[in-house]
Parts: sequence; structure tokens; C-alpha cells
Amino acid sequence: MLDGGGQLLPVELASFTGIRQTSSVLLKWTTAQELNNDRFEVQRSAEGRDYQTIGTVQGKGTTSVATSYSFADAQPLSGSNYYRLRQVDFDGSVHYSPVVVVQGGKRQVLLTPNPAVSQLDVRFSGEAVQWRILNPVGQVLRKGAIAANATLNVSDLRPGAYFFEATADGQRSVQRFIKAE
Repeated sequence: MLDGGGQLLPVELASFTGIRQTSSVLLKWTTAQELNNDRFEVQRSAEGRDYQTIGTVQGKGTTSVATSYSFADAQPLSGSNYYRLRQVDFDGSVHYSPVVVVQGGKRQVLLTPNPAVSQLDVRFSGEAVQWRILNPVGQVLRKGAIAANATLNVSDLRPGAYFFEATADGQRSVQRFIKAE
């Protein structure tokens, strides 16, 4: 997670996704590392503006080990559901994740290899997706649309962490990937 100045925050979010299931929405997220992480408050909105906390998941405090979390929204709203994580440190500092929108059917996006050297394979089920590659500050470096599985050339990206965002059918998936040398 980043603050407004692009500085790394105590929790490094590696991925955050939402998947509609039969009668619920399953939210999953992974942290690459945590520092003084008290908790995640799962927040939901119908329009992407006024968020309400619908649950809390305890953080791991301080760890350099990747940690996976999940939360099931047993009563999602009809139509679009906008989700974000409100991450709270032990000292009360608050940071927000990117927003994930869930609507309609299930969509999974898989990025391989991760870390990537020159190519990033994007695999997904369903219809075409709009995609963007963002740097850790949220600046869009590339964008496009793909109608099926594709291979993206990432050889010109500098080594480091990036985010791949895929949007389709009212759903947004953001996944972290590493560009290696």
C-alpha cells in the first residue's frame, strides 16, 4: 500500500481480488510483508463513494512472510459491489487498498511467470478484458484490451514491483507482479 506521496507503507499488498460465488462474494488478499499491522477492515459500497465496514480480519502484526487472507460477504448488494480494505496499524494510522468491483459471474486472471523477465503471460476465462500496468505509485505505464489469453512484452520495464489491473463485466482484479533482470 502507498501513501499519497508514493512512499511504501507498513503493509505491502501483493494482491486483492473479489469473486462472486452463488450467494456471496469471496474477497482474497495477500500481503508480501507487514509492519505493525493491527487489522484489515473490509469495506463495501454500492456506488464507490460511501463505504461501510462489513467485517474485520486480524492482521499478523509484523512479518516478512507472505500472508494470505480471505473474507466472505454473505449478503452482497444486488448489482455492483465496491470493496476496499481499510488497513489499521497498531498506532491507529489508516491506509486504503485499491478498490475491487464485483458484479456478475466469476473471473480469474493468472499471471505467469512471476517474477517475469521479458514476457508476462496473461490467462483468464470469459470475455475480453481491459488491462493496465501500473507502477507502485499508481501511474499507468501501459494499457490495452485483450480478447483471449495473451503474452505481454515487459522487457522494457525496469526491475521492480508493478501491478496488473484487469477489468471486465464490472469486475476489477489487481495483482502484483515482479519484473526481474
